[in-house]
Amino acid sequence: MQNTVAGLPAETVVDVTEIAESLEVFVRAEGRIDDGDQDFNRQVDLFDAGYLDSLGTLHLIQHIEERFRLELDDDALGDPGFGSIDGISSIVATALAAAGSRER
Repeated sequence: MQNTVAGLPAETVVDVTEIAESLEVFVRAEGRIDDGDQDFNRQVDLFDAGYLDSLGTLHLIQHIEERFRLELDDDALGDPGFGSIDGISSIVATALAAAGSRER
């Protein structure tokens, strides 16, 4: 079963888990996070916990915009969820679904 964004039409399938996996790979590489780091998970605040600094945040935004071909607006970047991988994944999935529904 796919983890999709609630409230979107069934034909607009956006797999949040797949987005989270992609972001986790990027964040682990960018933040040089060891696979054995017990404190790292998809719910941890990447910035408060020190996994990403300001430059890492810019790289993350650039990665998201290039990888998913969307532009994050100020609302997305200021969203309280834009701190954890799960939160960012949800924001990206919602933006992708909205972009997909506008293309129809």
